[in-house]
Amino acid sequence: MKEAYKIISMQIGEPKAVIRHGEEQWTSFLKTPTKQTVFLTSQGLVGDGQAVTKHHGGAEKAVCVYPFKHYAYWEKQVGKEMHIPAFGENVTVDTLDEETVFIGDVFQWGEAIVQVNQPRKPCARISFVHNVKDLMKQVVQSGFTGYYMRVLQEGHVSMHDTMKRIRSNKSISVAEINRLLYKNRKDKAALKQAIKTEGLAEDLRNSLASFA
Repeated sequence: MKEAYKIISMQIGEPKAVIRHGEEQWTSFLKTPTKQTVFLTSQGLVGDGQAVTKHHGGAEKAVCVYPFKHYAYWEKQVGKEMHIPAFGENVTVDTLDEETVFIGDVFQWGEAIVQVNQPRKPCARISFVHNVKDLMKQVVQSGFTGYYMRVLQEGHVSMHDTMKRIRSNKSISVAEINRLLYKNRKDKAALKQAIKTEGLAEDLRNSLASFA
């Protein structure tokens, strides 16, 4: 039986200037929720863009997903209300967190087929946009990073569709990859096993190999 998970919100956005305390940065972090049906290509949602393409976007980071369940935690941590999409995500999803999503998991989303391939690596834009100096560090330490999906089959998608898990080998969770990246780099056996994981993004595979 396919597991279907509710999408709380879907958002897109092109890069724009954001100013905080007199400092300006060009970013697409502040995306806009949409209830419209959007075409998902191998490079991402039509109408969505990235300011720094060296580190963001592309086929291996086509869709950024963030679990809605983490919002309550962050509101308590930073002491203010966090509005979707506070983490610059394309999809805010119910319950599907880093512990329960595995590298290589395949989901049907509307007409599209997508695959989890790596954790989302937080960047300094998170701290800048929310004006919380160490927020990027907090995200890394918490493990509440969210994750990326690549597109196996293009198609129309919307927030009204569900994320249906249609295949999982339950090899290694997104959370475990985070722990290997940031906390357990000396666990050579686990690193060598992780490198073999089907569906893992190649850049991440190379990074883990450098630790092993």
